[in-house]
Order: sequence, then structure tokens, then C-alpha cells
Amino acid sequence: MPLGFWNDLDRTRYRSAYFERFDNAWYHGDLARTTEHDGIELLSQRA
Repeated sequence: MPLGFWNDLDRTRYRSAYFERFDNAWYHGDLARTTEHDGIELLSQRA
């Protein structure tokens, strides 16, 4: 988890990116799945 974002002095963008999805929980937003051969695929999120 990063400590903050550049040029985000009041930490608004940081809180929005990591703490608005779930109450009192950090959420990084990356999705992944395991493959049939125990590999890991990172999935992109589309708006």
C-alpha cells in the first residue's frame, strides 16, 4: 500500500482510491485469478 500520492496534499485522491469502496477497510482495486496450472493472471478493470 502506498503512503500517499504526489501533489495530493490533503490526501483526498489517496482516500478516494483506497478507502471509499468499503467502510474501515483498505481496497487496492486489483483483481486476479488463478489459472488451471496455478499461475496468476491480473485482470484489468473497465469503467
